[in-house]
Amino acid sequence: MAMATPMTQTATRLSGNLTAPAGAFFGGLIAVDIVLLFAVSGYLLIEAGWNYGDAGGSAPEKIHPATLLAGFLLLSAMLPVFIPTLQRALEGSLQMMLR
Repeated sequence: MAMATPMTQTATRLSGNLTAPAGAFFGGLIAVDIVLLFAVSGYLLIEAGWNYGDAGGSAPEKIHPATLLAGFLLLSAMLPVFIPTLQRALEGSLQMMLR
């Protein structure tokens, strides 16, 4: 009989410095995103007042809400890697300007 492995709060290592966030909250948001993608049709968005497939409306309204959530999740996963990299680049630029 196989033993169940305990759930841990570690991150899955991907290539480079980017790690996928672990935990129930992030996993739940991914599950909500997948459900939104398949459950919310263009017609439902139009009926709700979102000009997704209709003529007219602004460009951001043509993006499905599940795609917006996926973009937010990707940015939130990249943020811990991006901030220190940006900080190092700005410090280097500042040091070069002050010389």
